[in-house]
Amino acid sequence: AKKAVLIDDLSMLDWNWFNHSSVVGLSSGASAPEYLVQDILQAFYERFDTTVEMITSTVEDVVFNIPRVLAVNS
Repeated sequence: AKKAVLIDDLSMLDWNWFNHSSVVGLSSGASAPEYLVQDILQAFYERFDTTVEMITSTVEDVVFNIPRVLAVNS
């Protein structure tokens, strides 16, 4: 990528960043609420002829069990 920008939400996007772009990558971490990603995608749908391709790079399979002292006895 020629440019990468970290934003908190849709209001931080500068649409001029995309003037000469034909492909845009959007990435989010596990702590990013899904609605923020969907807001950005919706804004792209409204402004551009947009096709979304989901790419999975890693499948998380780590499970953290609750400590026994915190578990509720059934």
